[in-house]
Amino acid sequence: MGHLDRAHEYLVRSSRKRNELDQSLYYLAQIEIQRGDYHEALRILKQVPLSGMTHPGIYNLMAYSLRKIGEKEMADKMVDKSFVKDPLNFAGYIERLELAEDSEKVLEKINFIFDRRDPIFIGSQVYIETAIHYMVLGDYGLALKVLDIAEHHYMNAERIYPFLSYFKGYCLLRAGDKEGAMQYYRKASTTDHTYV
Repeated sequence: MGHLDRAHEYLVRSSRKRNELDQSLYYLAQIEIQRGDYHEALRILKQVPLSGMTHPGIYNLMAYSLRKIGEKEMADKMVDKSFVKDPLNFAGYIERLELAEDSEKVLEKINFIFDRRDPIFIGSQVYIETAIHYMVLGDYGLALKVLDIAEHHYMNAERIYPFLSYFKGYCLLRAGDKEGAMQYYRKASTTDHTYV
């Protein structure tokens, strides 16, 4: 990390090209979130020309930023818009979980939708990808929460990805819990790697 200013400069240049505008603005907003400037992230995201082609991740990032500045009602509306684009967008469900009064109800829905015994649908991968989304934002606490959901609520926990433990170890290490991280690294190294 450490080169956020240079990355910001290059993304600003690339965002002048229309065909890459959405993604450039998305990554610029991520940089602002990493810096802790949620208002600037929202200002950047508002420049995205919202249309039928807008990726649900744009709405999820808006929801995350709005939630962080206490605008929960607007955040909830952005989550709704993300579901219009993709009803199975997992980050939207995590944002809904963070906004929910009844988190147990949302958690049940998450596990019903994403927890499948179908070998083609590798549900734990969805949890990991969403945790990575929050790691990129520097929110290791929320990434750990996503990984905890997978670890404690996932039906196929006995056949879960060893990567789940590796990522959990990484998040714990970034959060300053070196001992907890080592426990998960050891767990990952003893996990059955024949899951596919």
